[in-house]
Amino acid sequence: MSPSTRLGMIALAVIIPAAGCGHPDKKPSVDLTFYQAPTVLPLTPLDGQAFTVSWRVFNADYFENREALNVAWTISRDGVAGFASGVIPSLRSRTFVDLSFIDTQTAGPHSYAFSIDQADATREANEANNTTGITVVVVPSPPPPSTTG
Repeated sequence: MSPSTRLGMIALAVIIPAAGCGHPDKKPSVDLTFYQAPTVLPLTPLDGQAFTVSWRVFNADYFENREALNVAWTISRDGVAGFASGVIPSLRSRTFVDLSFIDTQTAGPHSYAFSIDQADATREANEANNTTGITVVVVPSPPPPSTTG
């Protein structure tokens, strides 16, 4: 074996393990999570009033310039799956995307459960942080003023 061939093989032996190739047990750095808890505006919606729920999905990959592709998200409302869903086409490392929806509900508490990468399509460093939720308490509308006269 020539010295240049041997040097190339040594370099390859060092580069491939460092990149994680051929090591299925190597922990990935990608971590899809929620950047902050979901929020609702107005904070206390009235019965029949539209309100907006917002949340952020974050790619906490600690390597720069990488991306997670086709990140699916779903929302269930009051325990019923399929209220809303979508796909984030590309989420670069160390960035987040803002998502929101508008809803109208009757008086009472209403729960929303958010999930990202539910099918585990993206291999992540932490698969346990892909869900979050919020309870929105809708209050009864005040009665109209009485007209006595």
